[in-house]
Amino acid sequence: MTGGQRTRPDGRGYCRAYPLARLRGFSGWEEPLGGERPDGDTVVYLWDDLTVVTDPLAADDGVLWKRGGEPWERFCREELNFEIPEDLK
Repeated sequence: MTGGQRTRPDGRGYCRAYPLARLRGFSGWEEPLGGERPDGDTVVYLWDDLTVVTDPLAADDGVLWKRGGEPWERFCREELNFEIPEDLK
């Protein structure tokens, strides 16, 4: 536990659930190739490193988005209101 926040072996410590349709609102969003395209109502998890996964308990399984960059960071901050709560920092 670091600063009141659990840290997983993969280094991630906080995630928040969103319907996939909200993340698809990002202009640069691209679905991974292969497999079925999840429904917009599917709940996905945005981690503190801004990676999006389908299962918050699986380290690297079900990764939908693992790209960074200022536009994505700004979208997460401004459109999704994503931030780590003060009591977990």
